[in-house]
Amino acid sequence: MNFEEQLKKKMEEMQKTRNVALVKEDDFKIKQLPEEIKKKFLIFEEETEEEIAFLEKETLSLLNLQQTNILELGKIINSVFEKFASQGSKNGTYTKWLKLANINNKTAIRYRKKFLIFQKLEVKEQILLINNKILDLFDVEVISKKLNAGESINLITYSEETIKENTFSISEKYLNLFSSLEKRMNSSKIPEEIKSKVVEKMEEILDILKNFE
Repeated sequence: MNFEEQLKKKMEEMQKTRNVALVKEDDFKIKQLPEEIKKKFLIFEEETEEEIAFLEKETLSLLNLQQTNILELGKIINSVFEKFASQGSKNGTYTKWLKLANINNKTAIRYRKKFLIFQKLEVKEQILLINNKILDLFDVEVISKKLNAGESINLITYSEETIKENTFSISEKYLNLFSSLEKRMNSSKIPEEIKSKVVEKMEEILDILKNFE
């Protein structure tokens, strides 16, 4: 049996194990939306309470479907990573496996990190607050510690120790500026829905700036 056939067999075995686990328990299922996400429903000003409750329910179902798939994939990818890459592989087995599975390295890193963060979270619903921007900027320990400590974690809120001052890129310099602005907003009486909109706009600006780095 050649290398490619061995990897395919391994993936099939993992898939079977994954399917059995899903039948036995919903390890990754989220029970309710975090408050930070519920606040975003303030945009529905003309809808009835019944309609908003329906939207919240369907949103939770949608997010659960998305997150479960990502976390299951992250679990599988991490399993292969731990076996072949964590100790170093002279044959580049992990990289070859990712190519075989048609998963690019950046996606693999994001899925692995999300799975590892989920394991460390005390309040599992907080996994819904983590997007790709956060995964790209912070490491697993920083994200999990901030969330478990009840701190805000978004692209604007960051630890100064995470990035050394002499390595700041254009977007990271603006990140510093926006972080100060967010702290000032949090200490003011600005309504939460306005704060949320401002943070979203700042994240959009950071996205644009990254294209010039």
